[in-house]
Formats: sequence, structure tokens, C-alpha cells
Amino acid sequence: MLNSWRPKPGDKIFRPRRIRRSRLRRVLGVPALFSAGYGNVGSSIYYALGIVALVALGATPIALGIAGILFIFTALTYAEGTAMFPEAGGSASFARHGFNDIAGFIAGWALRNTSHWHGNNLELDGRTRL
Repeated sequence: MLNSWRPKPGDKIFRPRRIRRSRLRRVLGVPALFSAGYGNVGSSIYYALGIVALVALGATPIALGIAGILFIFTALTYAEGTAMFPEAGGSASFARHGFNDIAGFIAGWALRNTSHWHGNNLELDGRTRL
């Protein structure tokens, strides 16, 4: 197979010498980070559990077990991909390296549109929309 991957302008980091690298100050403590994480993830978990229990009925533990196994495989795949290609981009970057630029573009837009649609359907601006 012919390797068509070429470095893109964004692959190289350019830092002029006159700009000093400064570290960000830590301003959020443990309670603030916990509340942000719980607010973003916790509410989605309760919503998803209710939908699964409504649809799966008596097979809810089996459905959640299968989903947990798939989640573990997905997390391990992302961890391996991030270790192989330590750059920003996530799924789009993995698809670009694995296939080509068009596949990376499609993966990036699919991921963007999926998160946009979920945000509009679940909770946006503090109002619940179903």
C-alpha cells in the first residue's frame, strides 16, 4: 500500500523566540472540578439509565453490561491511538493517519455534528429539550 501521508502545516509547532512560555495558574480547586464533571457527566448518566430501563425492561443489566464492555474497548482504543499519535484531533487525527485526509475530514465532521445534535437534544442553555 502506498503511504500518502504528508506533514501538514499544523503538524509542526512554530514558537517565535520572543514569546515566553508561561504556565497557567491553577484557579479551580477540587470542589469546582468535581461539580463541573458531575454536572456534565452525572446528569447524562441518569438520563441514559432511564432511557435504557424504559426500552430494555427486564434485560437492563445485560444491556448495561454489554455497553460497559464496549465502552472499555473504546477507551482502550482511544488510549492506544493517543499514545501512537500524541497530537490534537482525536478521531479525526486517527482516521487521517489510518486512511487519508478525506476520511479524517469526514470523521471530524461526524464527531462534531454528533456532539452538536446531542447537545441540542439533551440540554442546551439550561432548558431540557426532548
